[in-house]
Amino acid sequence: MLRFFTLLYICTALSGCVVLVPFVEKDAPRKPKFETHSGCVTAQAAPKTAKKAVQVRKLTNAEKQQRLISKYVYNLGAQDTVVRIHAASYLGEMGPAARSAVNPLIRSLSDSHYWVRRTAAKSLGKIGDPRAVNALVERMRRDSDRYVNLSAANALRRIGTPEAMAAVQGYFN
Repeated sequence: MLRFFTLLYICTALSGCVVLVPFVEKDAPRKPKFETHSGCVTAQAAPKTAKKAVQVRKLTNAEKQQRLISKYVYNLGAQDTVVRIHAASYLGEMGPAARSAVNPLIRSLSDSHYWVRRTAAKSLGKIGDPRAVNALVERMRRDSDRYVNLSAANALRRIGTPEAMAAVQGYFN
C-alpha cells in the first residue's frame, strides 16, 4: 500500500501537480473501540491478536473416505459427462469400501451417455455388492451399446453370486 502511494506521489510530482499523500505508519496503533454501558460511553482498546479457542479434530481415514464417496456420488449427477465418468471410475477404484455408493451407481446404469453406463457397470463389479446383480443383468441383456453389455457381464462375473453366474453363463457361450 505504501509503495502505491509513493509511486502515485512520484508520478504526480513529475507532472507538476500538487498531491497530498497520506503518511502510513507500518505499526500504527489501533483505533479504540467505543462501547456504551448504561448511557456512558467508554473507550476500550482493541486487542492486537485475539486468539479464538477453536478445536480442530483431525479426520480419520474412514471419515476422509466417506467424504470422498459423498463427493463422487454428488458428481454422478453432474451435467458434464466427463465429471460423471470420473466419479463412477473413482468409486470403482475404492472397491468394497464404496458400498454406500451402489444405489447411485445403479441409477448411473441408465445414464444417457454410453461411457457413463460402461464405467458404472465396471465400478459395480469392482465394488462387488450383490444388490447390483439385477440391474447389471438387465443392462447386459438390453443395452444398445455392446461394450456396456460386455462391461455388465464382466461385472456380474466379478460379483460371482449364483444368479449372476447363471446370467453370465449364457452370455459368454
